[in-house]
Order: sequence, then structure tokens, then C-alpha cells
Amino acid sequence: MFQTAFLLLEQNDNPTYATIKTECQFLNHAIQIYLNDFL
Repeated sequence: MFQTAFLLLEQNDNPTYATIKTECQFLNHAIQIYLNDFL
């Protein structure tokens, strides 16, 4: 899900998209840490 979003965002140079991409990466990282606690 995140991968597809990143690919779409990378095609856009709009600063807003860059911000969204950064937030998605942070969210993705947080989710991975959260899941690792239960695996």
C-alpha cells in the first residue's frame, strides 16, 4: 500500500506531496516498530 503511494508521490515535485511522503514514511516506520513488538 505504502509502496504504491510512494511511487505516485515521487513523480510529483510539489512540496505538499513531499510532506505527505515524509509523513507516510514516518507512519510506515512506526507501524513496523509496533508490529515487531508482537512478532
